[in-house]
Amino acid sequence: MARDPVVLERLVTRCVAAKAGEVAEDERDTGRRLVLNYGHTLGHALERLDAFAGRSHGEAIAAGMVFAARLSEAHGVGEDGLTARTLRLLSSLGLELEGPMPAAEDLLHAFQLDKKFRDGVRFVLLEDTGRPRIVDDVSPDEVRRVLHEMGAPV
Repeated sequence: MARDPVVLERLVTRCVAAKAGEVAEDERDTGRRLVLNYGHTLGHALERLDAFAGRSHGEAIAAGMVFAARLSEAHGVGEDGLTARTLRLLSSLGLELEGPMPAAEDLLHAFQLDKKFRDGVRFVLLEDTGRPRIVDDVSPDEVRRVLHEMGAPV
């Protein structure tokens, strides 16, 4: 699949159709549609803090997907190896996953500015590929640990 334009076009077409179906079923973004935000909590925070200046929205979200995979494993939700598989897939697509990370406290604050913030940060984590779970019981210390693992300074 590695960058085969025909395969990628089919994949994108299927993804857009799936997303459109989720949006149509949950227009207010309060239920199942929330899973479409996988990777967006950190991705949007990186963009808000201008940490990914000069890089694409997709690369910010890809970094967020790596964070979400790491957090899934750290929180005991994700299958072992989820992060490694996520890194392999995103790297095979040529996405830039490394970059400067803002301080963990700045990121935690930016999470609270997200339009979907309601009584705490909700994360879309993965039990395994294709099996999302929305969680709201991740402690700030757990988030800090994962952010530090990804290079966010104290």
